[in-house]
Formats: sequence, C-alpha cells, structure tokens
Amino acid sequence: FAHTGISWEWGIVFVEAFLFFLGVEAWKWAKRVWARHYLKDDVARDPEGELEAGGAFSRYTTVMTTDTAASANEKGKRAGKSH
Repeated sequence: FAHTGISWEWGIVFVEAFLFFLGVEAWKWAKRVWARHYLKDDVARDPEGELEAGGAFSRYTTVMTTDTAASANEKGKRAGKSH
C-alpha cells in the first residue's frame, strides 16, 4: 500500500463535520429558546418539590414501619393462648 499525506479531500470532511456540529448546536439553541417562550407555564419549576408534594409517584412513596421483634412476640403470645 502506498500511503500519501492528507490531501485537499479531507478539507471537505472537516468542513462538513464542522457544519454538522454547528447545525446540531443551532437546533438545540432554537429548541431551548422556543420551549422557554411557549412552554413556560407547563415546565416544572421545582421538580423535586412537586414530587414530594404528591406528584405522579405519590402512591409509590408511602413509608410504612414495622417492629418485627414486637410482632413476633405478639404472635408467639397469641399462639400460646390458643392452646
């Protein structure tokens, strides 16, 4: 294989890559500006606070504590009384 140095064709590759990344960043900026303007009332201001205040997952965030030693003793007492 005869290898040669970088030629002018690679300039096209670098320019196209630069234009692609420039387009991606412009799209993200435009989307952010549009969302900030048109969705300002729909966007959550404090997502953690809203979840804690009974948001979408409130039925899954209940806290239940049990004393396993006390309940085992009570079961043993009840089992002993029935005999």
